[in-house]
Amino acid sequence: MSLAVRNMSAIQQGAALEQAILPVIVIGAGPVGVRAVRELRSVAPEFPVLLFGEERYEPYNRVQLSGLLAGQHKVADIALAGDWLDEGAEQTTFLRRRIASIDPAARTVTDSLGQQHPYSKLVLAMGSRPFVPSLAGMGLTGVYTFRDMADAEKLAARRIHSTHTVVLGAGLLGVEAAVAMRRHHTRVTLLDHNQHPMFRQLDSIAGRMLAEELRRKGIDLKLGTSLHMLLGTQKVEGAVLRDGSEISCDTVVVATGIRPNKDLAEQAGLAFGRGITVDAQMRTSDENIYAIGECCERQGELFGLVAPGYEQAAIAARNIADVESAATCANKQLATSLKAAGLSVFSMGEPEPSRSLHSVTWKGEGKYRRVTLAGGHIASINAIGDWHELPLLRDLAHKRKWIAPWHLWRFRRTGELFPADRPANVAAWPAEAIVCNCNSVSCGQLKSVVAEGVQ
Repeated sequence: MSLAVRNMSAIQQGAALEQAILPVIVIGAGPVGVRAVRELRSVAPEFPVLLFGEERYEPYNRVQLSGLLAGQHKVADIALAGDWLDEGAEQTTFLRRRIASIDPAARTVTDSLGQQHPYSKLVLAMGSRPFVPSLAGMGLTGVYTFRDMADAEKLAARRIHSTHTVVLGAGLLGVEAAVAMRRHHTRVTLLDHNQHPMFRQLDSIAGRMLAEELRRKGIDLKLGTSLHMLLGTQKVEGAVLRDGSEISCDTVVVATGIRPNKDLAEQAGLAFGRGITVDAQMRTSDENIYAIGECCERQGELFGLVAPGYEQAAIAARNIADVESAATCANKQLATSLKAAGLSVFSMGEPEPSRSLHSVTWKGEGKYRRVTLAGGHIASINAIGDWHELPLLRDLAHKRKWIAPWHLWRFRRTGELFPADRPANVAAWPAEAIVCNCNSVSCGQLKSVVAEGVQ
């Protein structure tokens, strides 16, 4: 072997050794960041991992903050520590520090204390921040956002003293905030410029049903108008709407959307659009840096739900570990499955499909179901009320399975696409079918842990 070949071999071995010693750094200790750590622990337990989170709390599930505010959960119920401490804890370090800058050339990050941390790979799971419209009065005392644990604590304290709370935005977060703030019989008004709540997820029929349920819960709805300005000198005293009407209130909760946290990536020279630009492997414009969850953008699409973030965390982990070079992000239809104002709500695909598509609906006592087909395949679904077929239908839509005319005939009559004697229990679902949408738990994963004796 020539000297040049031996030297090259030594250099490669040294580089491999350095790669193995340097940690994978994950910035962001929310659900998606913690899932990335868990996935790394699964595929590459030998990799040291350094997790940064700037909040003073242990990692927690932000998705369940509304339940915490509503008194349905305790802080311990939404903790995520078990997701990454149970296995490989000695290889994982969690630091409550904000990352101030990234140096891609040196492959280091600098924290808020001025300490530098080298990395082999970097995962950005920085989430998003609330969008607060630039309107007069937004700086007054009594204006709140609802995005993290600190926000939930402030709102829980405020709810006791508030006489009238106005929630701006009737999307998913706004609906949850309105219901939670109503807990102590505080007067609550939900304001949105659209004609029904959850306009981006629900069609007009499902939206009206949700609106009716919110009103039954004592929540006032102001729809088809928006906020013009807030009144008050130091604290909120009222709100002026675009239609000219005024509302006397002392508290305002802003739930008007989110913006990806991409500042660090911009400063580091990474490519970005509305979010941090990534490819199908969740890599940014720097091959050693990945971005996942609400902070990233792929093919012009942002991801405001936690389920795609979990999928992205698994893809990034597999590519970092190089255990499956073909791990890529698929273009799946996003599905929303939740309890809104006590109603089971499901949405997948466009809420108001094109008239050129074939939609079939069914309505029962407090229930509504709509299935829309394109070329015999499921293109979108809207549902209010429990429906045991939904996991199966999601799987059929993802696999583009054909829906027969007799299935639609049955659906028009009964609200079910398949015979009543078809097994409906979870054990009969396909392995890929999602049982828990928020945590992205599939039927196959559930069967696996049950087989291991977990009850």
